[in-house]
Amino acid sequence: YTLLKDAFYKKKDKQEMLHWFGAYLYSSKKDVHVIVLRSDCSIGVVAHVCFHAALNILQMQGVEYCEESEEAFAYFVGWLTDEVMKFRNLIKNE
Repeated sequence: YTLLKDAFYKKKDKQEMLHWFGAYLYSSKKDVHVIVLRSDCSIGVVAHVCFHAALNILQMQGVEYCEESEEAFAYFVGWLTDEVMKFRNLIKNE
């Protein structure tokens, strides 16, 4: 996370970031969630990164991952993955 944060925020090494397919970042100072993906990443990578985002966002709202909350996490990951894919397709078609 520190390497990614340094590369992303300080832009120290742009080449270092090129080999990554995806990442999820959260800035508590600015209360901003960011998903970073390469344009050629698979839907599996999108879902993987969205899982990390969903886990963090729901836990910040007090929802702990357990058997009773599993459906909420699954729904949120699915919804977020769909939204990221819609956005990715939108910018690819521009």
